[in-house]
Amino acid sequence: MNISPETKKLEEIFQIDNLDKYEIPVYQRNYSWDKTQIEQLFIDIQDEDSGYYVGNLLIHPKEDNLQVIDGQQRLTTLSLLLTAIYLKAVELEVHGEVGPRVFAAIDYEIPKRVYTRDGDIKIRLLTDDAKQYQELLEIVFGPYNSDTMRYASANASDNIAEFENETVGKLKKQGIARKFRYIYETLLNGFTANDILDFYNKLKSVELLKITVPNIDDAYSVFASLNSKGLPLTQLDLLKNEYLSQKGDPDKWEELRNKFVDENDKLNENKFTRFIRFYYDGLMNFKNASSITKGKIVKEYRNSIKEDANNLIDKLLVSADIYLEIDNEDKNSNTWDLNGLSKLDASTAYPLILFLYKNNDILEITGSKFDEIIVYFAKFYVIRSLTGLPKSSNLLAKILSLKNELSGKEIKGQDVVELIKTSLRSMLPGVETIKEALNSNIYKQNYKLTRFILINLERQHQSKYFQKGNPDTLDEYAQQNGKLIWTVEHVLPQHPTADVWGQDMVDLAETDKIGYLGNLTLTPYNTELGNSSFTDKKEYTTKANVLVGLDLPLNLNEDFIKLNSWTESDIDARHQRLVESFLELVKF
Repeated sequence: MNISPETKKLEEIFQIDNLDKYEIPVYQRNYSWDKTQIEQLFIDIQDEDSGYYVGNLLIHPKEDNLQVIDGQQRLTTLSLLLTAIYLKAVELEVHGEVGPRVFAAIDYEIPKRVYTRDGDIKIRLLTDDAKQYQELLEIVFGPYNSDTMRYASANASDNIAEFENETVGKLKKQGIARKFRYIYETLLNGFTANDILDFYNKLKSVELLKITVPNIDDAYSVFASLNSKGLPLTQLDLLKNEYLSQKGDPDKWEELRNKFVDENDKLNENKFTRFIRFYYDGLMNFKNASSITKGKIVKEYRNSIKEDANNLIDKLLVSADIYLEIDNEDKNSNTWDLNGLSKLDASTAYPLILFLYKNNDILEITGSKFDEIIVYFAKFYVIRSLTGLPKSSNLLAKILSLKNELSGKEIKGQDVVELIKTSLRSMLPGVETIKEALNSNIYKQNYKLTRFILINLERQHQSKYFQKGNPDTLDEYAQQNGKLIWTVEHVLPQHPTADVWGQDMVDLAETDKIGYLGNLTLTPYNTELGNSSFTDKKEYTTKANVLVGLDLPLNLNEDFIKLNSWTESDIDARHQRLVESFLELVKF
């Protein structure tokens, strides 16, 4: 087998005079990384030292192109990061916030490496992603201006507005567009010129292990080997080796490992790694507010392992049980407790919660006081998931600072609760920012969060529908098909027809109001209601003549019961009512 491995920096892969074109074969799945994966790569690049290793790139040369057998998700994400950085630089230049030194360091490299003057894309996506990726780049860069030697238009805000309106081609529904917006609007939100340059320098220096395999059958064999963890060694592998080299008990390591293994004996490596990192952040590091990075796990744990390897593993075993109760995304509880918190992208809070959980007796916050703290965390992360504030790059450091403050203060009981409450509230944006975020298509942006909000708005007051003889099933799955019983329903459908709803409402469905709280409710009969008229949705009954439509007496449905039609003004009125209810729901 002829294999040629070589370490490549990203800037070498996207080098201007590099004639290589990386082709995603048509049989590969489309771009599928979610926001969590993108954010984690973003944070890793930001936190790790320059030259951070981000993974493998398995290549098979074919004709004039290099087929990417493994690594396309990572490579596409890196190219989106490059593109977003360039657009952010243009935006800051327009507002006079970028000086010549910063822009010159970026301007002549990024667009040429991702999108060349003749419209050729260095990463040629030959899947369904290709058209939307091309359209994305056309929107971001616009025509090349030979006078200014800029790819974006003189007024970058025009490009941004066009992109945010998503009016071009298939961008309206496709994943790459949404992921780019998440990078540009959320991850890079608040970046200064120096922030951009610092991140760009780290980004272009990230390293990939480029493995070139001329024979396609051999390439698939290497792919199988890589994905069975044949190489490279992970940080967990290296940590295990360090532990065993210091006379650690191999059985205890296996006991720890098995806590992160599912019923099919498959290790959840990401969760295991998160635990190792958060244990260090929450229970070992009280010197500063810097989180341990994946690349420094072994280095930071080495002294504790040398001091007493088996004592450390005993502590890890105890804390792993605690951590698994905290980080438990398997439960479908949209509640203001640990189960609900795990659905809210709240991992930055886990080191502090692990610290509180482990020390609740000493801090005198057992029982209701601990529960009260978790409610504040849940409210905090609902608002953060909605607004994107505070920024992820700053949040973990603030959380760790709060943990260190608690460890250094001799306070107990309700004083601990109040300190956490006050600290979390101080990090949050104001009411107007929250309202602005709610005045958007929150359904499209974050379905999981939207469902969480609707369920808790329904539960905010005593239920008119769920009673002792009719228990609350909002979190439950149907036994016959394993799907959620209650799902989010658009009162004005996402795809209404003019003959049923009228042309004005068809046009309204093309705006963000389709995903406003005012147009959303919960139903067990989403499919059945479909694109029906408002009256038919209100009066929908089962074959047994049981009313299950919008006249179902939920708290969420009280507006529908008294209406005979559904108009834009009705959506606005209900939206304002639910926004005020939401603000009351998340009030500290």
